[in-house]
Amino acid sequence: MFTQNLSFTTMGTPDWGLARIVNAAVEYGYTGIDLRASDFKGEVQVESSHSEIQKVRSIINDSSIEIAGLLCYNEISNGSKDSWKKMEESILHHMDLGLKLSSPSIRIFAGNPHLEESSFSEYVENTASVISSVLEKVSEDISIIIQNHQGSYRALECVELIEKVNNKRFGLAFSPDHSYMMGENLNQVFEKVKSHVKQLYISDVVCAQEGDSARNYISILPGNGVIPLKQAFLAACGGAFNGYISFKWEKIWQDYLEGPEVALPYFVKYWKGIVSSLWI
Repeated sequence: MFTQNLSFTTMGTPDWGLARIVNAAVEYGYTGIDLRASDFKGEVQVESSHSEIQKVRSIINDSSIEIAGLLCYNEISNGSKDSWKKMEESILHHMDLGLKLSSPSIRIFAGNPHLEESSFSEYVENTASVISSVLEKVSEDISIIIQNHQGSYRALECVELIEKVNNKRFGLAFSPDHSYMMGENLNQVFEKVKSHVKQLYISDVVCAQEGDSARNYISILPGNGVIPLKQAFLAACGGAFNGYISFKWEKIWQDYLEGPEVALPYFVKYWKGIVSSLWI
């Protein structure tokens, strides 16, 4: 049986302070939280002072909760030579912040590989070059994980990028919901991402209006939508997976969603049901 490492992203608690977030994590049975490095309601920023970072570390260290990862909103390339340099510098700054927080990883975005200004192969090659350069410059034990996301890299494109970089410190933050909304073949995705998943992001959606666009979907509590979450876990991660399973509840962007007092304990109960069903 796998070790159940559950976390949640602080996108689900946009109006709570860090101390309250940590206390709730302990109360509801989580082992980690995914902090946000953002100017908009983030717990930290790249520009955070030493004292601000130490305050965050102190709150975490005084609890039984770990930092599961650091969600970063780094600069991304528009295909120009100068923008690739800015992207690398931005990721390096976020790596430094992650190290100061003792985060095991930083979650990044890598832009849209389907820009008109650049061929797909060229964009992937340049992205791989940036990631490889960052990992070479930062030798400490901190990983970079790329999230598959609408408007950015699809899951199978993330796999291509990860295999090109070929570094154990670079892997996938897998979001099955984004694969579904971007029209990928989930069976094919599950098979291909299996050996590259470092963190599994759990979110569910329903179609709010007709059409295939990702914009037609809205979030809903896991198990009530169209994403085959149990199959995603089994196929992409399997029973041997010991990374974090992170509840991605984006109330920060979608105010209509249930509050954290409802959503956070719901997810723990839901996921325990998923796990229990695997061993019946």
